[in-house]
Amino acid sequence: MLDLPRLVAHWSSHGIDLPCGATEEEIRQFESKHNVVLPTDMRSYFQAVNGMGECGVMDEDMISFWRIQDLISVADALPDRTGDYPNTRCYFMFADHSISLPT
Repeated sequence: MLDLPRLVAHWSSHGIDLPCGATEEEIRQFESKHNVVLPTDMRSYFQAVNGMGECGVMDEDMISFWRIQDLISVADALPDRTGDYPNTRCYFMFADHSISLPT
């Protein structure tokens, strides 16, 4: 189960100034734009914290969690790697490590 208060407390204790959560309208816009329905726990996460805020904010492990407005489908992010996998437009990258370190 997702422990949002613990997550918020952890990030806050490391000096991460979290943005307000995403509004229901922002979530609906994302779902409509991408023709998806967010799972309940992901919806709750975005309503609570909406990522870490602006791009480039990261935790001590160099992981940056993105706002719902910044999510990108796997198909759009990795077009050369998705040909063998179905439905990659329905899967979204929501974080990165080491400032989008190329792999």
